[in-house]
Amino acid sequence: MPLSRIEIEQLGPGRWVAEVEAGGTSAVRRHVTALNFDEIVLAVVEAHAELTAPPAVKAPPVQERAGPWEMVEVNLPSHEELREVIDASEREEDELPSREALLAEADRLGINVDRRLGAARLQVIIHAVGDAPAKAGE
Repeated sequence: MPLSRIEIEQLGPGRWVAEVEAGGTSAVRRHVTALNFDEIVLAVVEAHAELTAPPAVKAPPVQERAGPWEMVEVNLPSHEELREVIDASEREEDELPSREALLAEADRLGINVDRRLGAARLQVIIHAVGDAPAKAGE
């Protein structure tokens, strides 16, 4: 693990200097200056990160493409179409059966459910049990 040494000194009002050393036996030094303590601490942290950063990995060469980029035309929905979809989903949410109606449907189908379940979970269970006889008959 490389060793680090940091010295921060105030030379006068608004004059801060620091020396950052990292690397142990093959140490590298960096001198930084700033106007106040907060800025010198930030400069020290940045200098130390640069000195201790792992060596850059050389990226593999970029291969040329055989042909030019192809233009793809995308049809995005308009604002009005998106508003219609949102309004339709809100209407569907308003039309969902109440929790009590779902509990009654579960009783009618003979499903023993936990009464603490929410409406969405009840609807999933009822839908799953409702589809089971139809799939068994196929």
